[in-house]
Amino acid sequence: MLVGCDLIAKDIKPYLCNYIAGDLDDCMEGGPGRYKFYVNGKFDAKDEDSCNEFIIDYADTPEMNTQYPEDAWMIGCDDNWK
Repeated sequence: MLVGCDLIAKDIKPYLCNYIAGDLDDCMEGGPGRYKFYVNGKFDAKDEDSCNEFIIDYADTPEMNTQYPEDAWMIGCDDNWK
């Protein structure tokens, strides 16, 4: 039985991670952690490009830049969040 990739593709979630308080490995590994948290939003959860566009727009506001400055926080998308 053949199954299309769209049917078995995992959902992707955007995240913010403090790579200074933790370390880069904490941010790059899948799953939540002490320094990594996921955000929800409207985008195609099966498309990494859509997720990346969302998290870039989400994080690129004056209030987000104040709360999560780029010199300590990174953004990304992860399909291993469960």
